Amino acid sequence: MISGTWIRPGMPLEDALCVRRAVFIEELGFPPEIETDALDEISWQAVLYKDGAPVASGRIYWEGGDFFLGRICVLRAWRNRGMGDALMRLLIKKALNHAAGSLVLCAIRQAVPFFERYGFRPVGEPCDVDGMPHRHMRATAEALRAPRDSGDTMCPEVKTIRP
Repeated sequence: MISGTWIRPGMPLEDALCVRRAVFIEELGFPPEIETDALDEISWQAVLYKDGAPVASGRIYWEGGDFFLGRICVLRAWRNRGMGDALMRLLIKKALNHAAGSLVLCAIRQAVPFFERYGFRPVGEPCDVDGMPHRHMRATAEALRAPRDSGDTMCPEVKTIRP
């Protein structure tokens, strides 16, 4: 069974960090010292579980008039099985429920097509984050609400979301 939880700002993040370390540090080679930051203290973290084990996570925070998504990741073994889609739907729903006019994120280059499926579009020039090419992206509330096929027909229904 797939379940999920929201971790409130300031609460322990171990399940989210478990997934983030596996993806960003072990798999992609980002420096461990940048994996946690001050934004974790102001972010809501979404974590998806498969049979009680964390498999995907992402965060959302509001700053300077914009909602931001970040640290969106799925363990390698669970990619292309609908977990990323389920996670994005949860994060987008949270933003829209809080009257977001738009959502902003910074995507590693290979993830840009994934985010484009949800209405995100590149803005500005490509940038470098710790040696990895990234793109800043933005999606308006209208684009986020537009009906679309996420391209992932295996999106699992998340059975439980605990606040």
